Amino acid sequence: MSDELAAEEITELAEVFPPPRAARVLLRAAEFPMAAIPGVPDTSLGFWEQISESLANGLVAHGRDRIMAAALRRFPANKVFQAALVRQPARSARPGPWRVLVMGASPLGADPIGADRDAKAIITANRGHLQVELCPAASATDLRRVLDFRPDILHLACHGDADDLIFEDIHGEEHRVAAQDVADTLKLYHDLEGVKLRGLVLASCDSDRIAAMFIGVAERIVAHRSAFGDTCAVAHTRHLYEALELLPDLGEAARIAAQHVLLEDRACADVVANLVILPDPG
Repeated sequence: MSDELAAEEITELAEVFPPPRAARVLLRAAEFPMAAIPGVPDTSLGFWEQISESLANGLVAHGRDRIMAAALRRFPANKVFQAALVRQPARSARPGPWRVLVMGASPLGADPIGADRDAKAIITANRGHLQVELCPAASATDLRRVLDFRPDILHLACHGDADDLIFEDIHGEEHRVAAQDVADTLKLYHDLEGVKLRGLVLASCDSDRIAAMFIGVAERIVAHRSAFGDTCAVAHTRHLYEALELLPDLGEAARIAAQHVLLEDRACADVVANLVILPDPG
């Protein structure tokens, strides 16, 4: 399918994002090359027709998707921008920003874990497609933030040991919680309060051991076999949340992110080999 804008999309963009200022702001958010933006023509419609022609000529990879996703983030109730998702469902972005709750714990006396670096990587990756809430030094009862914030993605950056996740107590010391108890809590939030997680990221060592406990709690679960270096883990986090700007599926984003980490540093090859995504996309 050609990458140009549909006629109704051109008309709506011309109405909602007239040149020069509104159109330039949108195109910048969609990473359209500023040098390739045409001069202001006689009409707003003519401007967007020129943009569409540039997209049809392959100026920007997935350029039409990028523009429509950026437009939808600004006007999530717009029917034309919503309908754009149906035209190319395999590459469309979800309406509005992903809501991400990052819970990190690194108790006193335990090996340091890069929870704060994970959080920074997510913030760095945000191009307006994420709404991030941070919960550092998390205790197990901080899971109640899921009820308040109602995230699309819960990102747990903490130590894991066998079938336990390790949070912090009120003194900042280690507090072990059975992963099954965490899963049951999230299931209770779903059953009683309708909280539905689109994704769960288990950013802990050997998290593949507990990942299956969360099937049914989240639509997609990202975990890892064994351990890999903190630098590689943080790089994967950054690439994962960058990929979510265009991809509607956390599992797809995680697989692409792992490959991008490998391209960035061959020493991180284990990220690809040990990535676990549930349910298995096949």
